[in-house]
Amino acid sequence: MSKHALRKDRWIPRNTIWSTEELVRKLKRWYEDRLSEPEIEALYQAEQRTGVPPGRRRLCQWELEHDEYYPMYVRARLSEREDAPDEALEIYMDILNRYIPRGTVYYERPTIILERAGEYDDAIRICDMAIKAIQARLFNADTEPFEKRKVRLERKRVSGENQNG
Repeated sequence: MSKHALRKDRWIPRNTIWSTEELVRKLKRWYEDRLSEPEIEALYQAEQRTGVPPGRRRLCQWELEHDEYYPMYVRARLSEREDAPDEALEIYMDILNRYIPRGTVYYERPTIILERAGEYDDAIRICDMAIKAIQARLFNADTEPFEKRKVRLERKRVSGENQNG
C-alpha cells in the first residue's frame, strides 16, 4: 500500500464493520443528503466540534511553539558554524526569552558560547534555567551535566575574580 493510501486510511473510522465500498456508498449518500446517514453525520459533527479528525489528537502549545523556535535554532547553529557566535547567541537568547524550549541543546549551546566569552554569570543563569525546566519535567533529561557545568563555571568565575582583584 502506498504512503498516500496509508495517510488516507487514517480518516476512515476503524471501529466500523463497513467495507470500503459500503463506506464510499454511505459517504456519497450522506454528501447528497446529510440526514440519510446519521452515523456519518455524527462522525462529521464530532470532527467539526474539535477541529481534529477522529483518532488524532490536538497538538499541545509546546508542540506548536517548537515549530517556531526549531528553525531559529537551526539558524543559530549555522551562525556558529560560520564563526558568528554573537549572532548565534542573540538567536539562542531570543529562543530562551520567548519560549520554554523542550530539549537540552537549547540551553547547552548558549551556555558554551557564553563560557567561551567569559560571561560566566549569564552562563550560570542559563544552567539554572535548564535545571529548573528538567526538574519541572518539561522534557526528559538529566540535570547532572548542567549541575557539573554550573560548578565548573562558578570555579572559573571565582578564579577570574581573584586574578582581576
